Amino acid sequence: MPLPPDPVEIRGGCNCGAIRYKIKVPAFDERPIHFTFPSAAKADPATPRLPLIATDLCNDCRSATSSILPTWILCPGDFFTISCLPKSTGDDGAPPAQLHKRPLVNRAVVASDDSGRPAFVPAYEMLRGGRPSQDTWLQLYVSTDEETNHKTGRDSFRSFCGRCGTNIAYTVAPMPPGMPDSKQLLEFIFTSFSHVWCNGDKATVLMWAATPGTSLFKPFQAFPYSFTVLKRQLLTPDVAVIDVILGAVDRELLEQDWMRPERHLWWRYGVPWVQDLLMGGLPAPRHPIYSVHDVVQDEFKL
Repeated sequence: MPLPPDPVEIRGGCNCGAIRYKIKVPAFDERPIHFTFPSAAKADPATPRLPLIATDLCNDCRSATSSILPTWILCPGDFFTISCLPKSTGDDGAPPAQLHKRPLVNRAVVASDDSGRPAFVPAYEMLRGGRPSQDTWLQLYVSTDEETNHKTGRDSFRSFCGRCGTNIAYTVAPMPPGMPDSKQLLEFIFTSFSHVWCNGDKATVLMWAATPGTSLFKPFQAFPYSFTVLKRQLLTPDVAVIDVILGAVDRELLEQDWMRPERHLWWRYGVPWVQDLLMGGLPAPRHPIYSVHDVVQDEFKL
């Protein structure tokens, strides 16, 4: 279900405590709409807003997170701040251990204490490799194949704790794959000697340049688009997005009903039995802990 309409703060962090983050969600009317909708759609309260919580069935995220069903908070970049401990913390040569205790069961849930930590700072540029993580435990992995990089001209980054390995986030640009930055696109169309060739739902933005020493112009750069997407992007503001892994959110917040995923993304690429699980459940014996001897009965609660 969607997040509550009032302002809310979502907190989370890695398993060992070296990395903590906060997502400060404003009131409903101040939240941007999802970047695939035109600006005019904001007048409709049913238009999806960010942050948005969704499961993800794509192969890349399943493999990178080692989770059969990754779930993300799609979050505007300026809502997200992060606090990272320096690498010297807890680094005594022994195998890393937890720097703080995490409750294993719901009855032991307590609010996390973030006092005494390094300051929480804006993280979008850090998470996409734009500036260093200042010798902290925050690590980045470039999660872009060569074809995608060639097609988009940019990389995507996955961030994780270098001490315990917990996934933190995936940074993603607002533009769909295959399209340049929106400012570049607008420059092509409105400030350049350009033309748009249309054929059905396909459009080619063709930029022209003067031939040196003559008055002739010739095309020197062209980008193919879906015309539907092209029109949408001209009406949609830039939204820098951070996908934050839901499983690292603090337990007392995860227990809220409004933290349930409201959408399933990349359904086309899903593993069939995972799709079945999401749509109709997967009947199987339930066990209260690791032992398969004891079976959970109806209405049983830990």
